[in-house]
Amino acid sequence: MSLSIICFAKLKLYNSKGVFVKDDFVHIPVLQTPTAATTTILQNPSSEYFKWVRETYKNDNSFAERHCKRIKKLINNLQKVGYEITWGSQ
Repeated sequence: MSLSIICFAKLKLYNSKGVFVKDDFVHIPVLQTPTAATTTILQNPSSEYFKWVRETYKNDNSFAERHCKRIKKLINNLQKVGYEITWGSQ
């Protein structure tokens, strides 16, 4: 069985009376990782994932940098409005 990194954001939604309604989830589109890399990344995902992308795609540095910038921006924007970021594996 192989493990790959997953990342999602979660926000608890409440109605105008302050009653919990539901959890809202946003899938963050990270790249598929090999099991060995996943294990390493999970030790410190917020930095190791981006390190892995840059190392893996060093022959296509433009792609690696665009991907990292896009994912970091998405995560930052979600956190600014209250989403909690969760990294894991599946």
